[in-house]
Amino acid sequence: MEYYDVCGINKFVERDVDMLLAEELRVNAAFGKWVMDKFGVSADLIFPAAHINVSVVEDGSEADVVATFRTTSNLNHRLFVENKIDALLMPEQLERYVRRAEGEKRGQLVSGFSILFLRPRCIWRRSFRTA
Repeated sequence: MEYYDVCGINKFVERDVDMLLAEELRVNAAFGKWVMDKFGVSADLIFPAAHINVSVVEDGSEADVVATFRTTSNLNHRLFVENKIDALLMPEQLERYVRRAEGEKRGQLVSGFSILFLRPRCIWRRSFRTA
């Protein structure tokens, strides 16, 4: 594994990435649009995110970052982010996110949702080689 010294920072932990992502989604409209463009839903959203929560636990599972964007129709679209920079995907973790998001949609808390899993390539490869 190669080592890179980035501005004197030699290690990032999951919480660091969560906080940076939460801040950028809340204050940087261009970044929020760039992220949501990946889901094809940015045309109806207002940037930056209207509300951000970090480390949200519900129904026994945690979302690392939950960003709520207002839509042009004055509804809410929620982005759930799971950061796996130093952990493997847990069994049924994606399914739990989908159930949680669909529950919020059924309860009319949101009109739509997106789920983003952040994983380094090395963990992705390792998880599939051992599966």
